[in-house]
Amino acid sequence: SGEPRTAKVEFSGNGLKEVCTINQDVYDGLSSIDVTEALATEEGDDVELATSKVMAVTSDGYIVSDGESAIFVIDGNAPELGDSVSLEAVAGTFNGITTLEGVQNFQTSSTGNRVVYPSAPDISSKVDSYEAATAQFVSLTGDLVVEGGIYYLIVPGATNKVVIYKPTYVVGLEALDGHKVTVKGYYYGTSDGTMYIIAAKKEDHGSSSATITTVIGLPDDTAFETKEALVVAKATVGFIVSDGTSAAYLYHGSNVSVPAVVGDMVSIKGVKTTYNGVPEITISGASDVTVLSSGNAVSYPAANDITSSFDSYSATTAEYINFTGDLVKSGNYYNITVAGASTHTGSITNPINTSGYYIEGKQIGDLSGHNVTVTGYFNGFSSAGKYLNLVITGITDNGGGQGGDDTPGGDDTPGGDDTPGGGGEITGDEIAITVADQSWSSASDDSYGSGFATTASGFHIANYQYKSTSKPVAPNPDQLRVYKNSALSISAPSGKMISKVEMTTTGSNYCNDMTVLEGGGSVSASGSTITWIPSSPASTVVAQASVGQNRILKFVITFTE
Repeated sequence: SGEPRTAKVEFSGNGLKEVCTINQDVYDGLSSIDVTEALATEEGDDVELATSKVMAVTSDGYIVSDGESAIFVIDGNAPELGDSVSLEAVAGTFNGITTLEGVQNFQTSSTGNRVVYPSAPDISSKVDSYEAATAQFVSLTGDLVVEGGIYYLIVPGATNKVVIYKPTYVVGLEALDGHKVTVKGYYYGTSDGTMYIIAAKKEDHGSSSATITTVIGLPDDTAFETKEALVVAKATVGFIVSDGTSAAYLYHGSNVSVPAVVGDMVSIKGVKTTYNGVPEITISGASDVTVLSSGNAVSYPAANDITSSFDSYSATTAEYINFTGDLVKSGNYYNITVAGASTHTGSITNPINTSGYYIEGKQIGDLSGHNVTVTGYFNGFSSAGKYLNLVITGITDNGGGQGGDDTPGGDDTPGGDDTPGGGGEITGDEIAITVADQSWSSASDDSYGSGFATTASGFHIANYQYKSTSKPVAPNPDQLRVYKNSALSISAPSGKMISKVEMTTTGSNYCNDMTVLEGGGSVSASGSTITWIPSSPASTVVAQASVGQNRILKFVITFTE
C-alpha cells in the first residue's frame, strides 16, 4: 500500500505469553535516509526522511537536522522546537537551496529534546557576496525594521536587503522593531538582491536610532528616526544630511520652513523614499527636524571629478562630485552645459541665490554665461536622464563662457502662478507636486460634481465626488484622499500635454488601480506607486477610483510641449 504498517505477533508456551509489536516504516521502493543524504537528492525525487530534530520554525515550515546538515521542510504541520520527526516528502529548491515539500506521513517520535546549534560564522560583512548551496547556520547583526509584516534586518554597508523569513513568536522578534539585533539562523538563499534567513536565535542590543547609512538601505515608505545627522549642504526646499559615511537629500518643500543650516546637528523623524533614482527623506512638517547643536565643523570627502565622464556617469546615492561647464540662468533655472557632453545637462537643485552664500560678493545668478566649476552632492537624474542634478556646496567662477542650454531644467520651486496653489518642482519635462505644499480650494465640474482643487505652475489637479457616496475633503495634513468611485482630474497648462503621471501614495493599503474616464490608456498600481499613462499625450486626463480609496502624497507629471 506504500503506507507504514504495524503488526502484533503473540508468543505463548509453558503457560507464558508475550506480544511483540512490529512497526514497519519502509515505503514501497523507498528506504529511510538522513538529512545529509536528502541534500544529495535531485529535485522531484521522493524522500523518506529518517528521524530528525526540529531546529527552527517559520509560519509555513521548519528546519530539521541530523546533527550534521540541515534542510527546510515546507509543511503545514506545526512541530515544536526540539521535536524529533520523520516524514515522507519530495525534494525541491528555493533560491537555489534544497528543500522538502509535499509532506506525507508526518510523525513525531518525541518532544522537548534539547536543541544545540552549531557555531555561527558572522556574515554581516559578506551580505552582498555570500553564497551557499545548503541551509548553513550563520549570524548577522543590523537594525530590525518591521514593515508591512516583513522583518528586514538592515546591515550597515550592505547593498542587498536581508529578510527574516516568516518568523514566529518562538524567536521573539515582534517586539524588537527599531532595535539593533544579532540574528542567528539558517541561510535560505538570495534572490533579486534579497537574502533570506530562517531565524533560530536572537540577541537584542537595545533600541537603535537609524543612521543615514541605515536609512538609505530601508525599503521605500519606511518610517524611521535618526539620533543625529549633520547638515552638510542646503537648498531652498531641502538639505543634505550625512552621518560621515553616507549622505541623503531631505526634501521639505517650499511651504515648510525648517530652521536648519549647514553645520547643524539634527535629529529626524522621516520616511525613506526614492526620487530621481536616489534615496530621499521626506517629512510631514518642520517639527520632524530638531536642531541639536549648531556651528559644528563640516568636512567633505574628496570630490569625484566627473567632467570628462559626464555622459557616462551614474550613481544610486548622493555621491560627492564636481564638474565644470558653462552656467546659464533662465528664469528660476540654473543649467550647466559640459563641453563634449550630449546626453546630460548639469542642473543645480534649488540654489540659495543670496549674495555671498556661495561666492564672495555675488549671487549665483551673476555667474550666468560664465564657465564655472560646481561641487556638491548628486541628486539624481530627471527628465528621462537628461538633467544631472546637484545640491551644491560651492561654485568657482572660471570666467566668461560660451553660453549654453537655456532650456529650463533642474529641480526648482518657482513659487506658483496667479492661480491658487503654488509651484511644483519643475525638472526639465517633469513637474513634481507635493500635496502638502499646495493650497486647496473648493471646485466643481459639470460632469464630475463638487470637490477640491489646486493649481501648481499651471497644472490643475482636482478631486471630484462623481459617483462616490463620500464627499471629497481638502487634503489634511499631507495626503489627498481619493475615495472609491470619486474622480481625479489633471489638466496641463496651455501649450503642454500630459504623457505620464506617477502618484506616490501612503502605502500599498491605499494604492489601487483606477478606471480611465478621459485621456485613454491605463492607470495601474504597484507597491505604493500609481502609474497613469494616457494612450497619447493629452491636455486633460480623468480617472475613477473604482477599486478602493487612494491616498496620494505626491504627483510627478511628465509633459510635452
